[in-house]
Amino acid sequence: MKTKTQIVREYLEAGNYISDKKAVELCQSYRLSSIIYELRHTHDLNVQDRWIENENTGNRYKEYYLVK
Repeated sequence: MKTKTQIVREYLEAGNYISDKKAVELCQSYRLSSIIYELRHTHDLNVQDRWIENENTGNRYKEYYLVK
């Protein structure tokens, strides 16, 4: 059985972007920032982030992606 960190890592390595909402859908993780921290500091991956603004509500959220 894969860990949540492994699932997120494979998803990012496939070239996808991930947000909190997608992490919940993908692996029931409500702590994406913790997983990203582990990937950056323990696995030495270059995970970058960007802010996305919802055009309808104006709410902002982070989206993470892997730079190879």
